[in-house]
Order: sequence, then C-alpha cells, then structure tokens
Amino acid sequence: MVQCIELAVSVKQTWKVMAIYQFDMSIYTKIFVKFPYKFWPSGNGTEFFLYAHEKRGYYTIWQQLEREYPGANVLLVIVTDDESRRIEQQPDSETKAEVMQVLRNMFGQNIPEATDILVPKWWSNKFYRGTFSNWPIGVTRYEYDQIRVTPLSKFS
Repeated sequence: MVQCIELAVSVKQTWKVMAIYQFDMSIYTKIFVKFPYKFWPSGNGTEFFLYAHEKRGYYTIWQQLEREYPGANVLLVIVTDDESRRIEQQPDSETKAEVMQVLRNMFGQNIPEATDILVPKWWSNKFYRGTFSNWPIGVTRYEYDQIRVTPLSKFS
C-alpha cells in the first residue's frame, strides 16, 4: 500500500512540475544611477523619458525620481529579459559606462559623471532566478489552477 501512495505522490508531483514549467521567470531590472546634481528636465510631463536604440530594449525607459525623492539626483532606467541577463553578467562599471553613453546621447556631452550605480541581480541570484513569473500565451486558466493544487501526501 505504501508503494502505491508513493507512486501516486511521484506521478502527481511530476505532473505538477510539468504544469509549473509551462510558466517562465521574466526579468525586470531597475538600475538606479546617482549624480552630483540634476541635469535632466523637470516639471510637469517630465517624470519619464524614452530612448530609442537599434538594439531592442537597450536602456529604453527612464524615470527621474525628483518628485518622490527631492534632491536625491537619481535616475532609474529599466531593462528587461535579454538585456537584463546581459547586464547582470558584466561588471557594474561597464553598465555605468553604457548608461553614461546613452545619457550623453540624450543630453549632450556636458553632463556630470554618475557617482554611484545600483544594479540588482535577480536573474543570477540562485534564490530568485528572475523577477516575476510570466503567464505565457497559450496557458489556460485550468493549467494555472493546476499549479495551486496540493500534491498528494503519504502523510495526509
């Protein structure tokens, strides 16, 4: 009888693992960059700005945080998925150099050098391996609900 229960647990858990593997972990990296003073526009309609590059997702979405943190002189730039993976694998100094080049392309050469940078490493952290789970196209509500089912246990 114990072997039958263990087999049921094994089959159920394998099935559950398969349901879990239909979802993937996505990466959404918020890079914070600090400057000695503010050089970007401020006021109504200037909280966000975009950067267009031939490489998809290359430091595209920017946010100045002066409204939330007056005087902090911090910009936030968002990268996702492939760019996040690439950036996590390089030294922060290289990321900072790339960020500065993008900002010089947007605001000119006479901007101050960043004094600090924070690059969270969600994808490469063995306890996270990503930022959030992604519900991919083609996965139904039924399959999602199967992830929430409690596996059989020989102790219940």
